[in-house]
Amino acid sequence: MKFAEMDSNQAQVVGTYRVHSYELGEGENGKLIKLLPDGRIESETGSTGSWSLFDQGSKTYVIQLAGKRGTLIFWPAVGFSKEATGNPDLELIR
Repeated sequence: MKFAEMDSNQAQVVGTYRVHSYELGEGENGKLIKLLPDGRIESETGSTGSWSLFDQGSKTYVIQLAGKRGTLIFWPAVGFSKEATGNPDLELIR
């Protein structure tokens, strides 16, 4: 599978996060995951998944991990949230 070139906005997403949600798998809550440049996700639990940009304007991403799928909004330097508010309830924390 070949992934599209990553722009600078997507490059900000690549990194390590702590899962703060049961929505992405009960065994993943509190664990570290890596969002890799090629669109893959690796978890410290051994689970794998993928991430992709859904809507650039709203910074909405689709995250799939351990058989679960979520649509989250990216907040640069902070993490991902389900809410599009100024004070998000974070699901993935940097």
